[in-house]
Amino acid sequence: MALIEEAEAQCALLNLESLCDGCFSSDSDIFLFGARTVYRDIYLGEGGHVVCYEMDDIERKLGFGRNSLISLALLLGSDYTQGVRGLGLENAHNHFKQISLEHERNAKCILDQKRELEQREKELLQREAQNENESKKLQHEKMMVF
Repeated sequence: MALIEEAEAQCALLNLESLCDGCFSSDSDIFLFGARTVYRDIYLGEGGHVVCYEMDDIERKLGFGRNSLISLALLLGSDYTQGVRGLGLENAHNHFKQISLEHERNAKCILDQKRELEQREKELLQREAQNENESKKLQHEKMMVF
């Protein structure tokens, strides 16, 4: 494992590599470093609680994976960049939704093409098997004649 100077990045890497169950952080940038589980708002007193965020939930509910979150951080700003002036969360979100829809359409098109090719291959194999059976039948009939 590489030495990383940023503590959050190191914790995120440990979590990403399944070397720990999660990271304690109040900074959401930790997801950009690859954390999968983040604990925050921890209260250890009586009636204590902790809030847990899972990257799987973010991906499922928002449709944003790590690369999308990094892109959003670059556009909107983070600890490491100012972001694009005048671009708000809603515009950035709509931009990524559009990209996601295009990606989904492309993935569906590829899947449809794959299914079509599989169907063609199946039909071809069936025809080959049928031709082979007919060829064997003809050979058998020839043997019966002679």
